[in-house]
Amino acid sequence: MQNRFLPQLKLIVVAAIATCGAAFAASPTSNSDASPPAMDNSSEQGAIGSQSESATLFSKLDTNKDGMISKKEAAANKELAKQFDSLDVKKVGKLDQAEFARFEESQSSSPSPDQPTSPKY
Repeated sequence: MQNRFLPQLKLIVVAAIATCGAAFAASPTSNSDASPPAMDNSSEQGAIGSQSESATLFSKLDTNKDGMISKKEAAANKELAKQFDSLDVKKVGKLDQAEFARFEESQSSSPSPDQPTSPKY
């Protein structure tokens, strides 16, 4: 009785394989010579640039390379020294990178002395 359905089963398997093969053969064409569309990632590059500048400043101030900025190390930057106690939220006498980032944010939001400010009318 099993031999009776064997030819039909073979036909079904062959039809299924042929159908799958046809589906894979009809894949979309791609133009390998075409360049991908240009993406505007200038804002990402600006963020990366400011992150690396911040890391560089942190690294310069962290003279003993312990990953923290002590009050003594902060004295090398007048503005940081002024804000040190308020930035040291953990009150351990040192600033970690997150606390230093708050200082960086406060500096970027306030105009620097060498940048002209618009007059107030």
